[in-house]
Amino acid sequence: MRKIKSLSIRLPLILILSYIVLMVFTITVVFQRFEKRMLEDYTRMAKGATQLMADAIDGDKVDEYIEQNFASEEYRKISDYLASIQENYPDTLYVYVYRIQEDGGHVVFDIDSEGKEDADEPGAVYSIDEPFYSQISNIMKGEETPAYTVHSHEGEYLLSYIRPVFDSKGNYACSACVDFSMDRMHEKDFDFVLPTLGMVGILILILVSFNILLIHRTVSAPINRMVECSHNFNYETENDRFKNVQTLENLNIKTGDEIEELYQTFTSVMKESLYYMTNFNRAQIDIRTKNERIDEISATAYKDALTGVGSKAAYKKVLKEIDGDIFYESAEIAIVLADVNNLKYVNDTFGHEYGDAYLVGCCNLLKSVYANSDIYRVGGDEFIILLRGSDYKNREELLKKARELYQNAHDNESANPWERYSSSIGMAEFETGDTNAEMIVKRADTAMYVEKTKFRAKHGSYR
Repeated sequence: MRKIKSLSIRLPLILILSYIVLMVFTITVVFQRFEKRMLEDYTRMAKGATQLMADAIDGDKVDEYIEQNFASEEYRKISDYLASIQENYPDTLYVYVYRIQEDGGHVVFDIDSEGKEDADEPGAVYSIDEPFYSQISNIMKGEETPAYTVHSHEGEYLLSYIRPVFDSKGNYACSACVDFSMDRMHEKDFDFVLPTLGMVGILILILVSFNILLIHRTVSAPINRMVECSHNFNYETENDRFKNVQTLENLNIKTGDEIEELYQTFTSVMKESLYYMTNFNRAQIDIRTKNERIDEISATAYKDALTGVGSKAAYKKVLKEIDGDIFYESAEIAIVLADVNNLKYVNDTFGHEYGDAYLVGCCNLLKSVYANSDIYRVGGDEFIILLRGSDYKNREELLKKARELYQNAHDNESANPWERYSSSIGMAEFETGDTNAEMIVKRADTAMYVEKTKFRAKHGSYR
């Protein structure tokens, strides 16, 4: 009797405490996730607004904007445009354009905040506070900074974002800036979260009351029967596990509530356990076979069947990694583009079998020169080599060597026509201002085309 009484008290207490913990956790998670989502939305809006601002400003005319300001019709039009951006982006407190220098932010444009006339005059110098103060040198270099949450001198809680504006020569001219109200964002957070949590709280209260009533019913006997049954389980052999299932089924618990569901679930789990243990070895073999097949398919997809170098799919995959390095301006890479000469001539004259041999020979020559670099076949007669590490440092010497080897092979009149390998090669390396790897590839393609033109001028073109 004491055991039943203790259980009937402890279970409701555990249930209540569990729901309290769940509700606190739900409140915390919902609030944090919603605030994070709102912060991401504000950051996206800030980036969009500053992009529109940057597009409207001529970086070559910043000094003119400051000197002539409202006397200039262009300045007034831009001011009106910036004001419209402020009106159309919700919760935007401040829209302004500063030229950031060591002594602070020199006002180029400053739009009055909502309901106030608080804009600074063009040319005024505004002191820069943290966290942007420590970023001044980076801002003056034209580097983008992340969005920051800051407290203004007026005590306003803001999300601030700065986007660089460049002149026609690519030099830093000024910064387009917006400030969003974090206080308004928090108001929206609470406007959304509090009603939601109120409904969740009411639902939890109803569930707690209902479950407490169910717990007060007689539950100890079926639970004890299942516990006692489980204590007698043996797992040494398959026959023991089969008897465990039979013993559990013989309990035949029918309470019409969660206890019966627990019993049925327990029984189902035991049956599934028996099934999976019986077929465990077969499952292992199937999984191993499928994994091996997946590995084979992946290896085939990323390898060119004819030449053995990387495929176009592999090249596209590694290109995304290079774009990531370029985004952080940490790419130390050069790209070599080789376009095979005379492949159509060999194919048409001697057949595709010799054309394939000619293509493989041209590829092998590249392998011999760029032994430490990844080579990809990206077209029928095009190869791309990604130079890093030692090959990057020695790129000029390797390019010269590759061209000499191709020249020697092509000039060898004693060799078969399909063994007189020839390719036009161009190379380009990462430069400041590159935003993706395709920009490097285009420069390499241009350099290759120059070599191709020289080759055709000297040897003619079959095509």
